[in-house]
Amino acid sequence: MRAAAESVFEVRRVLGEAAAGLGGAQQGRLAMWLRSDSPMPDDDLPFHQAALAYASDFALFMPVLDLHGYTLQTPGIKVTSLDHAMWWHRPVRADEWILMVQDAPQSGNSRGLCSARFYTQAGELVGTVAQEVMVRVPAAA
Repeated sequence: MRAAAESVFEVRRVLGEAAAGLGGAQQGRLAMWLRSDSPMPDDDLPFHQAALAYASDFALFMPVLDLHGYTLQTPGIKVTSLDHAMWWHRPVRADEWILMVQDAPQSGNSRGLCSARFYTQAGELVGTVAQEVMVRVPAAA
């Protein structure tokens, strides 16, 4: 099953030593490259920002699950966003490769705090996002 964001975005997870160099490859930290799977308007910055906001909402909680050894395939797991905030530091294009480096600095009592930074291929920080999520796992899981 593909996540909804993966139906309109190409997503390539960074693994192994490459992830470690990006602050990933440890429990509660993930890194992935993403871009729109089709070109977007050249003159519509808010459209590009909205597209990345959409993509982040479907992936940002993953480090919280990772901290506890769960995945979206865990039977009966339920995850929902409680809030979601974004800050844009520079113009960005959602149809160019963007590196999303994610972490979960806090998780407990069925809630998790997630954050991520968006970087261009040149390494320029273009955006930051934070999200609090609620996670419910069946007692048998």
